[in-house]
Amino acid sequence: MTDTKVQLASQEWFELASKILAEVAQEFGEDDFQLSVCEVFIDPPKEIADEDGTMSWCFYIDGKNTRCERGNSKDVDLYMEGSWDPADARQILTPDYLEEQAKNPTPSEDPNLMIEGDLERLPPWMIEFHNRIALYTA
Repeated sequence: MTDTKVQLASQEWFELASKILAEVAQEFGEDDFQLSVCEVFIDPPKEIADEDGTMSWCFYIDGKNTRCERGNSKDVDLYMEGSWDPADARQILTPDYLEEQAKNPTPSEDPNLMIEGDLERLPPWMIEFHNRIALYTA
């Protein structure tokens, strides 16, 4: 791994996120589980934006295997759009934080937040993925 922080949604972040997702899936994935997800960052800095002004990536989980690609696709189980927000991406999801959010959810103030699909399909180990990549996200 790297000791260096990488900019959220940059090419370096995508490569690191892909690697970490593969590691976490190998560690925690279940053989009969499949899920496809597309995450779209709205209004990232121009130097990391795609030609449409966003940064998108999709990942596909098939048991303990993953495949990641840059680009936008609605042909997935879960499609999420949200504002480019490094603070949210760096938030470590501790059990106390998650318990507090379950009891008193913080309403999203993100005008770009849009979710299509069932968030409940995300495996519990996605929290581990998030926390690992959060440590490297600038």
